[in-house]
Amino acid sequence: KRQPGETWLLFNEPERPEQAAMTPTTARIATQEFLRTAWAVGEEFQWAAPGISLNMTDYNGLEWATEYIRQLRRRGISRPSYWHVHAYRSTTVEQLRRAWSTWLEWYATWGESAPVVLSEVCAENVLDQRPIMDECRDLLRRGEHGGCVGVYWFATHLDTLWPNARLCTIDEEAESVALTPLGEYWKS
Repeated sequence: KRQPGETWLLFNEPERPEQAAMTPTTARIATQEFLRTAWAVGEEFQWAAPGISLNMTDYNGLEWATEYIRQLRRRGISRPSYWHVHAYRSTTVEQLRRAWSTWLEWYATWGESAPVVLSEVCAENVLDQRPIMDECRDLLRRGEHGGCVGVYWFATHLDTLWPNARLCTIDEEAESVALTPLGEYWKS
């Protein structure tokens, strides 16, 4: 209600217990409540379906999303404004291509023509991240049906996760931020 006109990314990796940890039913009910609130306010808004993970072997984001969309369709709820997906376990171009191909197969049946944002991707801690960045750029350029309209690199300035994917360094004492060489490459 306080932020009309925003694009809302609903639920981060709901299929994963360490993330949103939601069943498709719980997420569908929350989505319905969100939509009711947004419609009641009467402002324009966009919403992105829950950000599922591709390529993960422990929890299947596409199975989760299939049930979520089935439930929305049964209730006549219109398609999301966007999809946002995460492509982890994509440390090689081939792995990223497989994940995207799997996504496109799923999207052909369930995607409902909504644009797609690859909202989290990186080559985890592979030394040379640039091939994955180049493939992401190519995904944007190809514009396939179900194609990618945006890519967000998953990175942290901390050394604790995947330091090779970092795009910037932060000097808290000097209150300054600087792009790493990889950050400069991503920016270009």
